[in-house]
Amino acid sequence: MNSDNANYSNEKKKNLSIKISVRVNKDLIRYLDICCDSQDLSRSELIRAIIEAKIDKVLKYNQQIKFINSEQANDIKKEALSLINTVNSHISMLQQITKEINRIGINYDQQLKRMNQELKNGYTGSVHIPILPVDDLKDLIDRAKQISDECNEAFKKCGEELLWLL
Repeated sequence: MNSDNANYSNEKKKNLSIKISVRVNKDLIRYLDICCDSQDLSRSELIRAIIEAKIDKVLKYNQQIKFINSEQANDIKKEALSLINTVNSHISMLQQITKEINRIGINYDQQLKRMNQELKNGYTGSVHIPILPVDDLKDLIDRAKQISDECNEAFKKCGEELLWLL
């Protein structure tokens, strides 16, 4: 070490008042010694340099961590469970709407098949052309969209609540 580094090192030692002991395995010691030799540093100087270089990353990471108490955790859990129940009930409603739309489609299909069969068999009377209940379908589709929007909002709220736990 040159005299400037030695003076700097002595000055730094005066400011170092707390000693820390750390246990490491032989491989790490060998690696540290190789690094120390290549950088002309003592083990302590190298370890301090590593700590100083990494401390900013650790502090930034710790700032992202949110701590909550058990009461807050229970409140978040209750809200998340409530939102999950809301989503489950919406899913149930969507399943019912899907079944109803399917029933309407089956009924309409059966009416068309019957009309086609009558025409094939030479039915000469007036043929009743089934009318697709568009208004009923439109109402069901609108309700399904509304439920879907409510589900999306519940998922969003649930995600926000769960972020507090992560």
